[in-house]
Amino acid sequence: MKLKYKFKIDSPLDFWDIPARIYFMAATLFFLIPFYLIGFLTVKDDLPHRTGIVNRIHILQKSHSSWEANFTLEGDTSHTYWQGYENLYPFFLFPPKYKLDDYIIHKGDTISFFIDNDKNGNYIKSDRFFPGEGHSFESDEVIYTEGLVVNGKEIASPLVAAFIRTPLTWLGNVG
Repeated sequence: MKLKYKFKIDSPLDFWDIPARIYFMAATLFFLIPFYLIGFLTVKDDLPHRTGIVNRIHILQKSHSSWEANFTLEGDTSHTYWQGYENLYPFFLFPPKYKLDDYIIHKGDTISFFIDNDKNGNYIKSDRFFPGEGHSFESDEVIYTEGLVVNGKEIASPLVAAFIRTPLTWLGNVG
């Protein structure tokens, strides 16, 4: 059976009279649909919301598409908050993901975020001999946050956080 379809350029590689690019497109959809479906289904929309002015901030820039921040708010210096993003699939989240790249929060900025009490945040420890270098470790004394609005500008929505924590992204971080 010969299928009738119109393509502008003939494909040099075909199987059963179907060009290979059709197989690649189907395979891409096969992997992207679960990625987006899991992301949309894992958005946490019932998290408590917090707004305040940054009193102290410590940012650890791991790579171009990965950063972590510890911060405290004015009037609430007894709590340390954490927010971090690491994404190996930036092209899946275009354009919302790119608002995170190289963004710096300053002391005195007004920020809003959501608090997730089900998770522990990370405490960032800098290397005193190499400025800008450091590492982080999980701490039950640090409050985990997601979604970030700085001075009225949305930097990371909870939806972006949901996509970044999907199991498919976790598999990518393992490899």
